[in-house]
Amino acid sequence: MNHAENQKTVSELYHTIQRAKELGMITVVCADSTVEAKAVACMNPDIVLAEPTDLIGTGQVADDSYTTETVKALNEVNPNVLVMIASGVSTAEDCYNVVKLGADGTGATSGILNAPSPAERVREMAEAIVKAKNEKQ
Repeated sequence: MNHAENQKTVSELYHTIQRAKELGMITVVCADSTVEAKAVACMNPDIVLAEPTDLIGTGQVADDSYTTETVKALNEVNPNVLVMIASGVSTAEDCYNVVKLGADGTGATSGILNAPSPAERVREMAEAIVKAKNEKQ
């Protein structure tokens, strides 16, 4: 919820997260900046998907400092929230780098939908994420 195309007010977001938890649903909440991601993390969603809005669908990934700073900040605010970094992620290498920099996962909608073989792209991305996670251990 709270994707750039359908942003919510703080009040709507908080109440939606609470209601989803009452229903046993997992909450994934989008945030544009590190500051916004920290505020969202205080609402205790399951996952914060941090993605600079201006990079969504561009194939240009946020620089490494955005990823490391956002992951660090969210872990300090709420270590129980998983962190995904997205926007511009379109290749297996992008997924590997984001997870290697500390994120728990990533999103990659246009990178998958625009791939010659979406199923193959998903497989490549999943393998890259597993590889990065294994190397961090």
